[in-house]
Amino acid sequence: MIHSSIHFTAFVSTLFAGSVLLSSAWAASCTGSARAPYACSSVIKGITFNWSSHQEHASGSDNWPVTWADDNHQYTAWGDGKGFSQSGGKKSFGVSRVIGQKDVFVGADIYKGAAAGCSGLGGLGDNTSICGKSYSILSYQQFLVLWAGPETGAANYSESRFFYSRDRGQSWTQTGNYLTGYDFFHPTFLQYGKNHAGPNGGYVYLYGIEVLDGGQLAVHKPGRVFLARQKLSDYFLPITSAPSSQQHLFGPDGNGFHLEYYTGNDAAGQPQWGSRSDKIPVFQDSNGVGWNLSVSYNAGTQRYILMTEHDQTFAGKLGIFEAPTPWGPWKTVAYYDAWADQTGADGDTGDQGFFWNIANKWSSGKNFSMVFTGIGEDDSFNKVDGGFQLTPPVTPPKKIDLVPILQLLLL
Repeated sequence: MIHSSIHFTAFVSTLFAGSVLLSSAWAASCTGSARAPYACSSVIKGITFNWSSHQEHASGSDNWPVTWADDNHQYTAWGDGKGFSQSGGKKSFGVSRVIGQKDVFVGADIYKGAAAGCSGLGGLGDNTSICGKSYSILSYQQFLVLWAGPETGAANYSESRFFYSRDRGQSWTQTGNYLTGYDFFHPTFLQYGKNHAGPNGGYVYLYGIEVLDGGQLAVHKPGRVFLARQKLSDYFLPITSAPSSQQHLFGPDGNGFHLEYYTGNDAAGQPQWGSRSDKIPVFQDSNGVGWNLSVSYNAGTQRYILMTEHDQTFAGKLGIFEAPTPWGPWKTVAYYDAWADQTGADGDTGDQGFFWNIANKWSSGKNFSMVFTGIGEDDSFNKVDGGFQLTPPVTPPKKIDLVPILQLLLL
């Protein structure tokens, strides 16, 4: 009897030990976790890139934020180049339409602004020669909107102005709406799906970085990112509801720009919104954040994906993070010191990168396409496909009827 009990105890211990090993086999781990600002994701356990899918277009033009419009095309803004056409002189600013699927697509330049080397953003009203840079463009219904800063370098930090287009990017109107101050800069639209479809709650969301060195395009340390929002109706309806003679004055919320800023969660864990002076960061990294970033909702994983630089700009130092809401809490997917080299790219493609964003039209399930740009060999529209590796859902163990086993062991 004692001998059988010992064997039974050993059996039960082994059974439960196996259960513990099974559950811990999927413990989160991620590239660069030792230096990353957040713990590794328990939802996205890894990320891969297929460098055989890499395409490069529009050599000499950079930036390339991407949005998915209601006409099923993607629209993107670029700077300091000749765009997809590679014709004419270099332009400070341009907008292109990207037509097709991730494997076969073409880019068509639909707007070209002032010549490279211009200064300022121009006056209010219709602009045929925008001078500036944009890292954020958004489509909703038949409208395109964007934020742009003047030309480049230190001047690019002086202000961000709001522009809209009623003809899908062929012409642009600059409004009287602008943002100044280094505590919320280079505003970046949160990208959802086609025509802004997704769990947006009827809002447009904007992320802004805290600029700590206004003298150059640099990684800002310590890095802090803030979040603001505004109702879709306030953002877009005034564009068409105002008299035509006054439409150049209208952008978000009419002639004034009133954003709600994230100020923390209440006792029930719900987000609170308030004034700019009361805002708190939604993302922080002591190693710094880039002078731009991107955030998009990935429908396949139902997570928000944030991407930005750390430590040093123009060096492919890419951090990728995920969260269940636009305000976090963030977890690390990967934290690269040399993104392209660490993911198998040939040569240095991507290791001079500074801006990455996911093209939601070309993403499905756990698979996605990333558009990125940089300096040197990476100064172009680059597309590469990738995939998220998801942690399998935990399956509750089947109930085991121990009575027959007990009876057997006690014989």
